[in-house]
Amino acid sequence: MLRLIAFNMDYYWACNRIGTTDKGADLNHKERNSTYHPLEMYNYMNYVAYILYPPLYLAGPIMTYNDFLWQNVLLNTLLVFTFVALWHDLSFKLLTWGWLISLFFLPEILARYLLPPRKYGDKWWYRHICAVGAVGNMLMLTAANLVGFAVGTEGVSYMLTRMFLDWDGIRFISVSCICLFVGAQLMFEYREEEMRKGIYRRC
Repeated sequence: MLRLIAFNMDYYWACNRIGTTDKGADLNHKERNSTYHPLEMYNYMNYVAYILYPPLYLAGPIMTYNDFLWQNVLLNTLLVFTFVALWHDLSFKLLTWGWLISLFFLPEILARYLLPPRKYGDKWWYRHICAVGAVGNMLMLTAANLVGFAVGTEGVSYMLTRMFLDWDGIRFISVSCICLFVGAQLMFEYREEEMRKGIYRRC
């Protein structure tokens, strides 16, 4: 019953713009409770997931719906990509792809925990560290897609061997990383320009 009330109250507050809008910053527990999401997040599927969320039955209704959406990004990602992989084809390649995609979200989550924007965002080096992380993230996701939809695990292992144990491969990956780094910086600047105009996106 309390979860039903929590969902409806959070939805009501989101509809009436009561509370804090999501500006893409790292939030503490108290701020997550009062920060509403885009209205499309208050849908039937998320509602059912929140109502049937098993840990709440064990620990009690200690999590509001808003906080529930913030807390379950990784779990939802794992479940969604596993389902997508099994839906397309019951094969080891696609299942590995789904799990790798989910696994590769962990470094970003860990980095945001260790280097929160609210604490280090004004440092001159922070944006460059984020760009390096973005390069690593893009490379990992590329590798995961190659595993799932192209050459499989053996093919990716062979490619990694050629890239890091061969001079031509080292030159290729170095130039690629530089290009990706520049692209990440451009995207950061684009997002900052949006925020200067009052546009905030959770991406």
